[in-house]
Amino acid sequence: MFICGTSGEKLGELYGTEKSTTNNRMEMTAALRALTFVDVPSRITIYTDSQYLINGITKWIPRWKQRNWKKKKTKKAKGKRNGGVEVANRDLWEQLDAANAFHEHVEWSWIKGHAASHWNHTADRLAKTGAKEAQSQIEIELDKQLQGPYYDSSIL
Repeated sequence: MFICGTSGEKLGELYGTEKSTTNNRMEMTAALRALTFVDVPSRITIYTDSQYLINGITKWIPRWKQRNWKKKKTKKAKGKRNGGVEVANRDLWEQLDAANAFHEHVEWSWIKGHAASHWNHTADRLAKTGAKEAQSQIEIELDKQLQGPYYDSSIL
């Protein structure tokens, strides 16, 4: 993810990894980091290719809050009811909601994924860097597990 000023100048680049995560959580985390990177109330535009993030922050959150962060009850097949289940990723949605409210105005703008633009290519590069670091961390941890507690590399 990258942060730009109002004139389009790049203010910073951020990327990260997280064990056992989902694409949705990473999209949400990136938006949250962008919002908290700017530590004074500001007018911000967040560009994302995640419909989940856009719909969640602009449409679904008010209803989730009214229902105490529960999904809407819906009728299922054979008369069974679904609902009352806690919203997925509630922890991040609550943080995003607070960060969103902190700023003067946040515009949430959807862009097509892998669009041919400089900024999209920059975001893709940062995502790949984070993925490579995650893979390296996994390989290091796997090596440690394979070596076990009695492994002594000095005897090799």
